[in-house]
Amino acid sequence: MILALTRVWLKEDRIATTLKNIMESAYTSTPDGQIIPDFKTMLEAIKVWYKLRKKWPDTVVAIPMIFWNWYWNI
Repeated sequence: MILALTRVWLKEDRIATTLKNIMESAYTSTPDGQIIPDFKTMLEAIKVWYKLRKKWPDTVVAIPMIFWNWYWNI
C-alpha cells in the first residue's frame, strides 16, 4: 500500500485531512431535496481511520491452517 501511495505521490497528511473532512461534514440529500448529514458515510470514514491507525493487514493467513494442521506442528 505504501508503494502504491508513493507512486501516485499521495501523502499521508492529504489522506488524514480528507478523512477528517468526511468525518466532520458528510452530507447527502433526500429525495425531496433536503440536505441532511450522512451518518453512514461518516461512520465508514471513522472505520477507515481506525483501520489505518492499527497498521495491521486486513487478512491474516496462518500457514499451519492451510495444511489442516490445527496443532501448529508442520
